[in-house]
Amino acid sequence: MKNLPSGTCIEERRRAYLCYGTIGCSFGWFFSARPSSLVRVKISNFEEEESMTPEEEFAKNPLKFMKNNIVIAPSNIPNVDFNLFLFNFQLSRSYFGKFPMGIKKINVYNLIPDRSKGKILAYWCPYKQSGTCEIVVGNLADFMFTVKMDGCSFGIAPPAGDGTRRVAHINMFGQQNPRIKQKRVLEGMGLDDGIVDANVYMNLPGKAAANATTFGIRDPNTNAWEFYYQMSKFITGNQLRLMGVSKVT
Repeated sequence: MKNLPSGTCIEERRRAYLCYGTIGCSFGWFFSARPSSLVRVKISNFEEEESMTPEEEFAKNPLKFMKNNIVIAPSNIPNVDFNLFLFNFQLSRSYFGKFPMGIKKINVYNLIPDRSKGKILAYWCPYKQSGTCEIVVGNLADFMFTVKMDGCSFGIAPPAGDGTRRVAHINMFGQQNPRIKQKRVLEGMGLDDGIVDANVYMNLPGKAAANATTFGIRDPNTNAWEFYYQMSKFITGNQLRLMGVSKVT
């Protein structure tokens, strides 16, 4: 498909790029979530950027978005037999967030899979209790998410020659010393170029346990992937605290 002209509105681009097809032995939805330019409204003799949706803010600068908003990934997506999904960010009406040392409220978003109206195409690494789920991320999407982590670990293999990378979400629930075993299994699978270690994000200062939202970002110019995890904690019944975003190393 040819590139659409710069300035094409986001909804037109969405309709043009949304299609249904096959990917290997799987199926998925295709959508370019990176508009070539923001929609602009001309008022008098100057232009103003139209207020962006959270999906547009994320697509424009995903790392900045994750450092200024709390994102809660799904616990799982049922009946998954493919690893590409369309997602939206749904503003939580039940929770609000804060920065570690601040009093200003920040938004809490639920990451919602939406095959018909989703605007963010991302790889999805699922979860299996007492097991390991592995996928390969490539150049079919610029982002990756996995299940909300509250004791699991996540491992990343070194990049292949074409830039693709193996990643895996592991959970050894019910076993002795599961966090130590999770890390050892990932190392044995060659998924130790970077690890989100449960012993790190679960042991932050304070009584409340932390959750991690792990995500990946692909540079479309170099096909290089980088991975990060956002840490947050429940402080009260409806308040979460953003504990930071760290690069997976």
